[in-house]
Amino acid sequence: MMRTLKTCASLIVVAVPLALRGQERPVTATGTISTGYYSSDTRGEANQSLQFVPFGARFDINGYYLSPDFISYSAQPELGYGPQASEAGFDGGNGIRLQVTLLRKRIFPLTFHYSNLQVEDVYFGSLTQVSSYTLSDRNKDLGLTWELRPHGLPATVVDWGTNSVDSVPGIPNVPDYLSHGDHINVDSKYARGGWDLEGFFHHQQETSDLLTPVSGVVTAGSLLQTVNQFQGSGRRGFWGDSELFVDGGSQSTSSLLLTLPIDLSTRYGGVNLRLMQRRRWRTSLRAAYSSNLASQLLAQAIGSLSGPGTVAPGGNILAPFSHGISNLIIDANTFVTLGHGFGLNGSVERNAVLSSSQNGPLNADYLTSSAGVTWTGKLPWLNLVAEYSREFGEGSITGQSGTIQGQTYRVSAQSGSPDRLRFEVVVQGTDQSIQNAQPISDHSLSAEANVSRRVYGDFSLRLGGGWQSGSFVNAANEFKTGGFTARLGIEHPRFQITASLDDTLSNSLPLYSQLLGGLGPGAIAIVPLEIIPSDYRAMSFTVHSNPLRKLEVSAFWTRSRQHLAGVLNNDFELLNAYLTYHFRRIQVEVGFIRSNQIFLDYPTTLRERFYVRIVRTARIL
Repeated sequence: MMRTLKTCASLIVVAVPLALRGQERPVTATGTISTGYYSSDTRGEANQSLQFVPFGARFDINGYYLSPDFISYSAQPELGYGPQASEAGFDGGNGIRLQVTLLRKRIFPLTFHYSNLQVEDVYFGSLTQVSSYTLSDRNKDLGLTWELRPHGLPATVVDWGTNSVDSVPGIPNVPDYLSHGDHINVDSKYARGGWDLEGFFHHQQETSDLLTPVSGVVTAGSLLQTVNQFQGSGRRGFWGDSELFVDGGSQSTSSLLLTLPIDLSTRYGGVNLRLMQRRRWRTSLRAAYSSNLASQLLAQAIGSLSGPGTVAPGGNILAPFSHGISNLIIDANTFVTLGHGFGLNGSVERNAVLSSSQNGPLNADYLTSSAGVTWTGKLPWLNLVAEYSREFGEGSITGQSGTIQGQTYRVSAQSGSPDRLRFEVVVQGTDQSIQNAQPISDHSLSAEANVSRRVYGDFSLRLGGGWQSGSFVNAANEFKTGGFTARLGIEHPRFQITASLDDTLSNSLPLYSQLLGGLGPGAIAIVPLEIIPSDYRAMSFTVHSNPLRKLEVSAFWTRSRQHLAGVLNNDFELLNAYLTYHFRRIQVEVGFIRSNQIFLDYPTTLRERFYVRIVRTARIL
C-alpha cells in the first residue's frame, strides 16, 4: 500500500501544473519571503555558538480541476537557503506539502495528503535538552482520509497516516535522531431518535530515540509505544433544559522506555444526568468508573518525551505508574436559588480507590456529604459574596476505617469604580480531618487583595498581594507551607509596567498532587510524603509599550531560587525582549533571550539568542 501511495504522490506532483493550465478560473497564490539574522550561544560544560543569515520563501497555491466539487487541491512549496530557526519564526525549508480532495460534496469524499520537507533547523531547547546546535531534518508524512456520509446512516471518517523524522545533528556528541509512527483512526457520528451518538477507534504506534544521562555522559536510548483506544458516547436532551450523557471505552498502552517495559490497560465508563439547568432548582447526577488510572496517566507522561534531544527521566519517576489503580465515583449535586441573594447547595459522593495488589500504594472507600449556603449582597458602597459549606463522611483509607469532617469558606468584597479608587479582597480557607487509627488533618487559609486608582490623566496605579498558609498532619509528620505574593503595576494606554514578588516556605514536596487531585481525600496517600524543607523565592518585571501606532515593544525578566533540604535545587534567571514593527506589508521583528539556570545535577548553563526577522507577504495570483 505504501508503494501505491507514493506512486499517487508522484502523479499528483505532475498533475498540479496540468491542472493549472486547464483551470477555467484563476487560482489563488500567495507568497511569503523572510530573511534576517540569527545568533545563539550556549555556555556550560559544552559550548555551542551559531550565527547565520536565513532565507526562506513559502508559497500557498489553491485551486480546482474542472469543478471545485470534483477535484480541489492545495500545494505549499517551500524554498530555503542555509539554516532556519523555527522557534524564532524562521520556519522555511525545502520541499512541498500537498492535499487533494476528490468529490468533496458527495457521500464518500476522499482526501490525500503528502509532505516531504528537508530543514536544517537550529535547536534552542529546554534545560533537559541539548541546545544551540543545528539539526538536518527530513520530515515525511503520508496519509488518506475517507469520509462516508450516507443519508440516514452514521457518518464515518477513516484516517490513516504514517510519518517519520530523520535528524542529523550538527555536533558530534549528540547521536542521530530517528522517529517513525503510524496511526489509523475511525470516528463515527449518528443522530437518531433524539440521541447524538459518537464512537471512535484510535490506534497509534511510535518508535523514537531518546537521550539518557549515564555517569555524566549522554547516550542514545529508545522509546517504543503502542496505544489503542475505543470509545462510544450518547447524548440526549429533554425537558428543554435537561440532558443525559453516557460514555464508555477502553485504552491499552504498551511501552518500552529504554529497557523498562510498561504495559497497562484500562476500561472506563460514565453516566451524567443534568436536570432543570435553567430553573431555580438545579440538580446533576454522575457515576464514573476507571479500571486503571495509571494507564491514562502513563500515556500523558510518556507522550511528552518525543522530540530531538529529549533526555529520558530516571525509572523512579515512573514508579507510581507501575501499580494499577481503579476508581469508582458516584455523586449528586443540587443547588437552589432563594430570594434576597441566598442560595443553598448540597452534594453526596461515594468514592472508591483500589490498588491492584495488597502492596499497592492506596486502598480507599468512603462516602461523603456536604451542605452549604451562599449569599450575594450589595450595599451602597460595597458588593459582598459569601460562601460556607460543611462536609461529613465515613469510610476507610489505606485500610483504616474512620470519619471525615471538613468545612470550606470564602468571602469576597469589591468596591469602587475603574475611574476612582477600587479595591477587591478575597479570603478563603478549608479544614479537613480524617479520624481513624492514624488521624490526618489538612488546613489551608489564604487572603488576596488588590487596589487600583487612576492617579493622573490616563495613568493608573495597581497594588496587590496575597498571603497563604497551610498544614498537613498525619501520625508521623507535620507538613507546613506558607508564603506571600506582592504586585505593583502602572498602566497607560501606550505602556504597562508590572512587578511581582513571590516567597514560599515549606517542608514538603508532593510531586504528583496535580495528576491525582481528582481522587479526593485518598489522593494524599498515593505518594508517601517525606519531610523535605524547601523555600522558593521569585521576582519578575514586565514592560509592554506601543510608542507608535505600528510599533510594539515588550520585555520580561524573572529570577527564582529554590532550595530543597538546604541545598540549592533550582536557580533560574530569564530575560526575554522583543520588538515588532509593521511598514505596509513588511513586518520587522527583533527578539532577544538570555537565560541562566542551575538545576539538580545538570551543569550550569547560560543561553543567549538574538534575531532580526523581516517578512514580506504578497499575493501572486
